[in-house]
Amino acid sequence: MGCNVLIWGGCVSRDIFNIDGGEDFRIVDYYARQSFGSLISGPYNHDLLLHKIKSNFRRRMVARDFLKTFLNDAENISSADVIIIDLIVERLNLVVLPSGHVVTHSNELRESGLLDESRFRDYQLLKSGTEERRNYWSQGMGVFFNKIKDLGKMGSVLINKVYWTSKVDPQGFSPLSISQRRIDFENQELEWMYERLAEFLPESQFLNFPSNVLVADPKHRWGVTPYHYVPSYYRIAQDMIRNKFISDTSISS
Repeated sequence: MGCNVLIWGGCVSRDIFNIDGGEDFRIVDYYARQSFGSLISGPYNHDLLLHKIKSNFRRRMVARDFLKTFLNDAENISSADVIIIDLIVERLNLVVLPSGHVVTHSNELRESGLLDESRFRDYQLLKSGTEERRNYWSQGMGVFFNKIKDLGKMGSVLINKVYWTSKVDPQGFSPLSISQRRIDFENQELEWMYERLAEFLPESQFLNFPSNVLVADPKHRWGVTPYHYVPSYYRIAQDMIRNKFISDTSISS
């Protein structure tokens, strides 16, 4: 019996299912590079800008962020045995447009040219770590979980509790292109968000990892970064999800 998985996050979660054993899982949907904070506004439609993004995958990510597609995705949410969430995307800032719409400040958004248009030059940038962005994130998290709760899927949620690392295998500490100060800052923000999530979810719905697998892989397919980990992380994560799905009857529709 396969396990239906919906992912809200990024490659730190998606790549778990790209290794051996991934055939045991079926990805019913994958919401990438969208902050919880973007969910607090209504949908924003700008098809002309989306056509400037060359990659179909990147274009789809921005379109879903614009339109808040997740909130209308009852079919895929309901069909998921596991809804895995990671917060690495929350390193991105939020953009509040003059219209009041909120979108995620991703590279793909910049590629669209939206913020270069004269009518959008008065947009507001909510930077990571600020109280205002935290407030938007908290509200958006509430919107997200209200949707999950309405569909009876709270027991299906698993939080992929990962942190940025300054360790690179096999060298131990290695100079990355990102400073230790930035890594420490991002981990402080992650810890704050995990504490907020713990108000919604029990500890049993968090995937916790030993520090020796949260190590950057210099040979990672997407390049060496503080959140592209060594192969053992993906194997352990997959096993944890598989064991949880098989043994925990709370993960059900």
